Amino acid sequence: MGHRTGAVLMAPNGFPLRLNDSQYASLRNLFGNDDISTGVAIEGLPLRIERRASYVEIPLSNGGSMFGESEVGPYFVVPAFAGAFGRYQAEGGPTGRLGLPTSIPFVPVVTTPWHEVGRWILEFEFGYMALAGDGRIQVDFVEDPGLLWHSLPRPSGSIVAQPGGQSWYIDHNRRRHWIPDGATYECLGGRSNAPSELQNLPGYAVWSFELAPVATCALDPGE
Repeated sequence: MGHRTGAVLMAPNGFPLRLNDSQYASLRNLFGNDDISTGVAIEGLPLRIERRASYVEIPLSNGGSMFGESEVGPYFVVPAFAGAFGRYQAEGGPTGRLGLPTSIPFVPVVTTPWHEVGRWILEFEFGYMALAGDGRIQVDFVEDPGLLWHSLPRPSGSIVAQPGGQSWYIDHNRRRHWIPDGATYECLGGRSNAPSELQNLPGYAVWSFELAPVATCALDPGE
């Protein structure tokens, strides 16, 4: 990861704002297309970096915010779109019932036991938001985020993925490492180390594992 340098952006207040590698990568991928112009056009530019005891928040100029568990992990946006950010605040924000966001906003393309095809979804540590047919934000809570693992193969030493495209390596201590790019994904085994039963998993299930440092090729899937 030594070749990455993050980025310095000009904030709307006219001052430069330095984003680290993970923050800039997450800004480019706010909506899953690795195109910074799309995210900035919809959600605006980063305003500042606010470091809290248990998370980091980067407010955006159009009313939403990016949130991360740590400085160097992935960040996910709670957008202003359709009143999602306002509803999130009403539920207590990052320290409320939903917890931190755990996915990009996405529309499922296949039906799963937890999401319907065609509905806009944003996942959190303890539930998810969905855009209902009448245009309102619907919130559903999950009482036991880790319950799903009782019916799945052991993930240790494997790559798991979420419907929005986020991939993680689960080590043999059952900790999750964010896979930041395709090169790291491939050196950790790629698709041959990504069992089909462990793909398209809800973010709240993945987040039930402890966060570990960002994945690198130094992790050994064979251990």
